[in-house]
Amino acid sequence: MTTRDTCMIVDDNPEAVSDLHTALAAIYPSCPVVACCATVQESIELVLKHRPTVLFLDVELPDGSGFDLLDALHEHSLPSPMRVVFYTAYEKYCIQAIRASGFDFLLKPFGMDELKGIVKRLQSEATRPAPSYPLNKEYFRINTPIGSSIFRIANIGYFLYDSVLRQWSVRVIVTLDDIQNFYLRKQTDAAQILSGSTRFLQVNQSVIINIDYLCGIEESDLQLLPPFTSCRIKLSRKYKKSVTDAIMWL
Repeated sequence: MTTRDTCMIVDDNPEAVSDLHTALAAIYPSCPVVACCATVQESIELVLKHRPTVLFLDVELPDGSGFDLLDALHEHSLPSPMRVVFYTAYEKYCIQAIRASGFDFLLKPFGMDELKGIVKRLQSEATRPAPSYPLNKEYFRINTPIGSSIFRIANIGYFLYDSVLRQWSVRVIVTLDDIQNFYLRKQTDAAQILSGSTRFLQVNQSVIINIDYLCGIEESDLQLLPPFTSCRIKLSRKYKKSVTDAIMWL
């Protein structure tokens, strides 16, 4: 950990804030708590001011939810990835927390062993070298809400933006008989995906394809090669020129 790593706690329960603050000071001194607050609105201001690298976030807040806070912050560009640990008394939010790109989930009242496990994972993630995505490399790191995986670019079919969840997913050939869908971390945007390889090509606002799987174009319909033939993709007018230019260089 570096001295630039900091924590922030968002919770409207003073006792829960105090318990977590005390525990973090004891077992995670390299990542000091720089701010504590109780509302969505105040949290937005303090996150943008302090830029914490770790956010312990309650779900139910007086003026909204922790998910509302993350949606609001998604519109701002933070200088470094912020790892979010949802801190709540309600286990029912676990799946929603994962979908919201939560790094981990801490249930109140927490046990010290559980918190130590989360801290260990945070420290491991922080000391891991930041991935780089130079063009035309053979592999692409997929950062998901619960970790990361590395796949061959040749096995990636396309990326799809879910407007309801507000995040990208990717279809990948895991084995010859297994094609899986992985949701990327919510902070991932189209530009980050496209920087991964010159093989990735945006064809409309919600779809980025691996051009090596492009079979043909019929009017505005794109056909992909197996095993992605069942996917129906429209080519938008906005991206038509870039797609046709890319095809010329195939």
